[in-house]
Amino acid sequence: MLRSEFAKLLESTIIPEGIEQEDIKSRIYPISAALMSMLPQKLYRYRSCSTLNLDAFDKDLVYAVTADKFNDPYDTLVYYSLDNIQEQMRACCTEEFLEQFKQILETKDFDFPPSVIQFFGRNNLAGLKKQVISCNGINPLTLALFSVAMENILKEILLKMGDTLKVVSTIACLSESIDSVIMWSHYAQNHEGFALEYDLRFLLEQREMNCCILPVIYDNNRFDANSFIQWYIAKSLGLDVKNIDSLSHLKMAIHKSTQWEYENEWRIIHSEKQPAAHSRATSLKIVPKAIYYGERISNIHKKILHYIAQEKGIAEYDMYIDCGSLKYEMLYKPSQF
Repeated sequence: MLRSEFAKLLESTIIPEGIEQEDIKSRIYPISAALMSMLPQKLYRYRSCSTLNLDAFDKDLVYAVTADKFNDPYDTLVYYSLDNIQEQMRACCTEEFLEQFKQILETKDFDFPPSVIQFFGRNNLAGLKKQVISCNGINPLTLALFSVAMENILKEILLKMGDTLKVVSTIACLSESIDSVIMWSHYAQNHEGFALEYDLRFLLEQREMNCCILPVIYDNNRFDANSFIQWYIAKSLGLDVKNIDSLSHLKMAIHKSTQWEYENEWRIIHSEKQPAAHSRATSLKIVPKAIYYGERISNIHKKILHYIAQEKGIAEYDMYIDCGSLKYEMLYKPSQF
């Protein structure tokens, strides 16, 4: 299956929160089957010879980071319409909604959870809480004031929403290609680094939806996150609402501009149900199958990596340039010591 076909399949697959487990399985099955046919046996992770990367190789760790640490500011950046979301919020500003919200805020031990405080801001929430609780009866004027207050808060937080959603997931990036001159230049320290080969098909057997592997979807348009943001805001306010699509957090993590198509990228994604307050990193313990040394790697770095590779008993290869070839291509051969 082509990535473009997979993109259409994933986009058309919707899993509302709260549906039966059997229904979830039936909806997920076409995606799982597609991934089984698409995922290559070999994926490659380009690395510089930093102390952190050498240590990770030694310990069989694959680090994943939040997308705000990526070199592309548009990576995982979603689309949303401020006007549409404010319009939806105005539609919710009914007497019934405000009465329900007031009862939640008046609960004796009620306090907003830390993630909500981080998301909305303590001062905004304190002002909103005071305004709602002080309402002496719900009338058109009260609803109008509440609507204006909510619009002001939304305007402020939505300006930061793109960055907030970048810390929903931690992501580890890999490529289908080991012979990309550009990849060696960008991600392996100008060919002075190394690359590790992995077989990640075992991840397709994971039963937890918060950790998976997916191909990057290259598109000229960013992911439309309007529905997800509306749900998240309502959920943060303590309302009993269901997520329209439980796959939204995964879809957000794999959208990227077509300008990056040459990377042929796959992503290991570890997702949280709620955005964290800041950048973070996670790790998976995965043993590599082989190591490839950059064409310009230093002797000392190659010796260190060779020693670790020997301990692991994995294959070693040297990248090289065939000076007698007309093609711009990277080649590799069994490493010589």
